[in-house]
Amino acid sequence: MRLIKRFTQNITILYDGDAAGIKASIRGIDIVLEEGLNVKIVLLPPGEDPDSYSKKVSNEEFSRYLRQNETDFIRFKTQLLLSEAQNDPVRRADLIRDIVKSIAVIPETITRTVYIKECSTLMEVSEPVLYNEVNKLRQQKSFQDRNKYPGPEDLPVPRLTTVKQISHDSGSYYSEREIIRLLLKYGSEVLERIISQEDGKEKVITIADYIVNEIVSDELIFENKIFAKIFNDYNFHVEQGLFPGDKHFVRHQDPEISSVSADLLSDSHELSDIWKTKQTYIETEVMLLKEIVPDTVLKFKSDKLNLERKKILRQMEAALKTDEKGKIETLQKKYNTINKALGRISKNLGDRIIL
Repeated sequence: MRLIKRFTQNITILYDGDAAGIKASIRGIDIVLEEGLNVKIVLLPPGEDPDSYSKKVSNEEFSRYLRQNETDFIRFKTQLLLSEAQNDPVRRADLIRDIVKSIAVIPETITRTVYIKECSTLMEVSEPVLYNEVNKLRQQKSFQDRNKYPGPEDLPVPRLTTVKQISHDSGSYYSEREIIRLLLKYGSEVLERIISQEDGKEKVITIADYIVNEIVSDELIFENKIFAKIFNDYNFHVEQGLFPGDKHFVRHQDPEISSVSADLLSDSHELSDIWKTKQTYIETEVMLLKEIVPDTVLKFKSDKLNLERKKILRQMEAALKTDEKGKIETLQKKYNTINKALGRISKNLGDRIIL
């Protein structure tokens, strides 16, 4: 709810017609009220759930139904539970206590006052009695502990453990590995030939030119320390207009670089893992390098953006804990920018979902 609150103050909860199911999940309303959000309730037609009903009617009809049938939580609870209470004073008292508990969790005094007035009218109970019950609840230690701000371990965004540099579980390990493999194996291959319209000269762009430029220009880094070493060495040679051959890395004086390079070059990798999702029959990987290489770079970038997104979520978690609203808004803008970039990458990769 705290995460949702950063996007909107208004929540509409949809319930299907199953009375037993509603009673089991109605306590969720209190969680929304507790965060100071404005909550409306909509009961769907009998036999319908949000999925089935939204597919059965148009968007306009669905939105119109929500507007015409939404009600506040007091009226909803009253209509749902009053039929059971009927003329039984004990059950009626239980219903009033249930509504009072919901009102008590609302943090804003004015909002609590408005709901107390409505409850007083609907349930025919004097306002002073309701005020007294609400205040008694709010003064209880158990109630105060319930509203205590949680520690980081209780927040909905989990804390991430420190990423080990050589861990295969790193969010970008496999895309980093694929980038290095393509550089070592096909770096000197021609990716594109561009004819200048001004002087008619041909500019040759190699796979190494393309990959290095894309990564360096976006200031992206490798999490894996060995891959980082290989890339930095490769980039140094490219800046000098040279292409380091595979032997340079296999015979490298750094044993870690030599070992990893040998493994990558000897890998019987006939087709890029990223390209396999295209489900296209090919004879060799080389035939599709013009498509594989850009896709691999995009996947690499999406992994880096996802790592940055997780970092921002951790920062938002810390800012939320200290209630730094300005910082939260700044981080939220960065988060939205990353999501837009991930959406564009997903589109370029063929509308695959980037996780």
